[in-house]
Amino acid sequence: MQSPQTTNDLEPRASTGECRAEINLAAIRNNLRLISETSGKSVIAVIKANAYGHGALACAQAAIEAGCSGLAVARLSEALSLRYQGITAPILIFDRVPAKEVSWIIAQNLTVTVFDPAQVAEYASEIGNGRKLKVHVKVDTGMGRLGVESEQADTLVDAVTKQKVFDFEGIYSHFAKADETDAAPTDRQKNRFSALLNRLAVKGQLPHIIHLSNSAGALFHQQLERCTHVRAGIAMYGLNPSSETVLPTEFQPALCWKTELASIKTLYQGQQVSYGGRYQVSTPDLRVGVIMVGYADGFRRTTGNHVIMRGRMLPVIGTICMDQCMVDLSDCPDAQIGDEVTLIGHDGGLSLSADDLAKHWNTINYEVTCGISARVQRIFIEKQERKPQ
Repeated sequence: MQSPQTTNDLEPRASTGECRAEINLAAIRNNLRLISETSGKSVIAVIKANAYGHGALACAQAAIEAGCSGLAVARLSEALSLRYQGITAPILIFDRVPAKEVSWIIAQNLTVTVFDPAQVAEYASEIGNGRKLKVHVKVDTGMGRLGVESEQADTLVDAVTKQKVFDFEGIYSHFAKADETDAAPTDRQKNRFSALLNRLAVKGQLPHIIHLSNSAGALFHQQLERCTHVRAGIAMYGLNPSSETVLPTEFQPALCWKTELASIKTLYQGQQVSYGGRYQVSTPDLRVGVIMVGYADGFRRTTGNHVIMRGRMLPVIGTICMDQCMVDLSDCPDAQIGDEVTLIGHDGGLSLSADDLAKHWNTINYEVTCGISARVQRIFIEKQERKPQ
C-alpha cells in the first residue's frame, strides 16, 4: 500500500503552469536605495496589504537587506504574522489597536499609533509594572483621516510623555496631495507639522523618529530638516504614485503577472463565447485560447482587456470567468498550449503595466496589485534589469 504523503510533499510549490506573480526582490532593494538617496532620510518600508500584493515576508526581508530602519503595516495581524515568520526589525502599526492587545504588542516588541487621548488612558491601564509600550503620535495636518489635529497635538504629546509606561518613540503625519503637481496643499501640511515640531522642541519633547513623507513626498518634495525618516510605500514596488508623479527611469517595477495558455479550439461563425453569450464569432472560424486567470485571481470582469503572448497583444473576448478567460488567437497562429501569457510585464518589445490595467479598469495601480488574490502564487526572483523604455 502506498504510504501517505509527508509534510514536505504538501509544502506549497511554485508551479509555472499556474497563474503567478513574479516578484523581483532585486528591484525592491534598488528602489528603496533610490528613495533613501533622493530624500536623504532613513526609510521605513510599508509592508501593509501583503506588501501591496507583492508578498509581505519576502518584501520585508528585502527591505531589511536594503538598509531600511523599520517596517510599517496597517493591522496588528499583519505585524504578528511578520513576527511569527522571524522578522525582528521594528514594526509600526498604523491603525488603532484594541487596548486588550497591549500585552501581545509589548511581548512582540511592536509600536502602536496613538491619535486620541482615550487611547492613552486605555493603553496605560493595560500595561503592567516595569513594562513600556512604544508609541508614535499621529497628527492630522490636512488628510482628514486618522490623527489628532495639529493644533491639539501638544496636549496629546503631553499626555503620552507624562505616562511612564510609554516610550514616546515617534511622531508623524501623512500627506493628502503630495502626488499632485500643485505643491501648495503639501506645503501647508509641511508648515503645520513644522510649527508643531518647533513647539515640541522648545519643550524638549521631540522624539527620535519623525516622519511625514510618503513615496510622493519623499521623491518630489523637499524634506523638513527635523524629519528623520520617510515612509516608502508604492514607490518601493516601482509603481508610480500617480500619473502626475512618475518615477525616474532608475526605478524598476517589481511585479510581473503571468499565466499560461491551457486550451486552443476553433469556433465557427455564430457560436458564442463564455457566460451570457455576450461575444459571438463573426468570422467563418476563430481560434480561441483559454488562459488560466479569472476574476478570482484579481483579473477584473470588464470588457476590453488585453494580454501579451509570443510578443503580440491579444484581446480578451467573452465574459471573464472565475478561473479562466478566453483570448482571440487570430494574430497568433503559432500559439501552442503551455505558452506563457503576460498580464503585467513585458514580452517581445510589448508591455502592460499596472498603470495600464488601472487606466482600463478606472482605478489606481495600488488597487491592481493589492487585488491580485492570495491564490495567485508569488514567485520570488533576483533579476537586475531596467524597465523597458
